Amino acid sequence: MNPDCTAARFRIRLPFFAAVRSGALPAVSFDDDGLRVTVDPPYRGGLSQDDLLLDSPKPSKTTSHDLAPRSATPWPRRMLVGDLPVELCDVLQFKVESASGFDRLPEPENPSIEHCFRIANGIVSRLRAVTAAGFIRPLDPYRSLWELSYLDADGEEYAKDPTGRRLRARASSVRQANFVTLENAVWQRTFELPSGFSPRPWDTVLLDAYGLLPDVGAAVVLAYAAIEMRIDDALVSLGRTASVSATFWNWVLSRDDNFTKQPSIVERLDVLLAEVGGRSLKDDPTLWQLFQRLRKARNSYAHAGVEVDAGEVVDLLDGARRAMDFIEAQLPEVERRPEHVTLDATMEIAFPFS
Repeated sequence: MNPDCTAARFRIRLPFFAAVRSGALPAVSFDDDGLRVTVDPPYRGGLSQDDLLLDSPKPSKTTSHDLAPRSATPWPRRMLVGDLPVELCDVLQFKVESASGFDRLPEPENPSIEHCFRIANGIVSRLRAVTAAGFIRPLDPYRSLWELSYLDADGEEYAKDPTGRRLRARASSVRQANFVTLENAVWQRTFELPSGFSPRPWDTVLLDAYGLLPDVGAAVVLAYAAIEMRIDDALVSLGRTASVSATFWNWVLSRDDNFTKQPSIVERLDVLLAEVGGRSLKDDPTLWQLFQRLRKARNSYAHAGVEVDAGEVVDLLDGARRAMDFIEAQLPEVERRPEHVTLDATMEIAFPFS
């Protein structure tokens, strides 16, 4: 190790704001797995939201440096909480210290970025619990802007090593944006829908599931609920035109509102859908397997808090969408969701690195 470097500073841009009154919060220190951690109050960084957009002209190599506090120039806006002025802060900063020191070599990481994120997410999760702020989400190393700087005995960043062997800092720069591509086909299809168009509840729930990503557990639960809603409504509709008694069919589906006797979602997608629609979801082995994986993932999360692998969740959500398409193919066209417009195109995004 390098005993000359015993401290490092970790900064990360938060995906939410904290309203903080200047000078009101003290620094907090604690020990974490061999490191002494000192957490400073959040502050407002020098980056704007525009700096992080995909088409920003700001060099990506410099964005992590702007995690430093913004200029001391008086902020033109004013926000009061409890009649006291506060500032919306978006950077979390803490210092980690080790008696054995940090060698500043490229490999292995010391302190590790994984350890720094574990500390940061520990802080964020506790803050979420005590504030009951549902919009506070875990920090993702692959979606976050962060910087780890090594500090000398005076608490200053090191100068560049002329040999190139020792690092001054480690950093990650990200750019992201939620956007839709408005080609003419999309634009025209938008206005082909009636002016009074309102999405069906199950379609809204499925789109909300996609919108929750990367929150894997909640997304899986919503996707499963969307299938439940879609098959329930479809069976009622198909039962009206099938050669079964309306009284009998309503009793099969509701069983006098006793949910313990009602057909399971597996039975609804299999036996009942085949009876009144002509085809069971099981007739498509791929879709049936995707549904079973989604059901298992939903139950694991809902009953045991175990999340499916993040790399699998998009396949499961796409499987839910395809299962709903399968159900709707057996319904009159007026009861189907609007057909999605798919664009076959290549996108290129260029921005300056330095």
